[in-house]
Amino acid sequence: MIRGRIIMTGVHAKTVQRALAPDDIPTIESKTDQNGVGVHFKADKIPTLLQTVDDYLLNAKIAEEICKMTVRMSC
Repeated sequence: MIRGRIIMTGVHAKTVQRALAPDDIPTIESKTDQNGVGVHFKADKIPTLLQTVDDYLLNAKIAEEICKMTVRMSC
């Protein structure tokens, strides 16, 4: 089993994690703490792990952009 981890910090990290949580599959586990969000990935093969992390980061980027747009629109 191959494992990976990313850590998200920043003002929107927990909101992004909550937005992506419904898409968590058994090989993805995310946890929040006072410092941000830790996302743990596991896979049987390196290419699978890389693709899963890539997909997650793309979705996280989109969710963060939506958070930023929402903040700007409410000002």
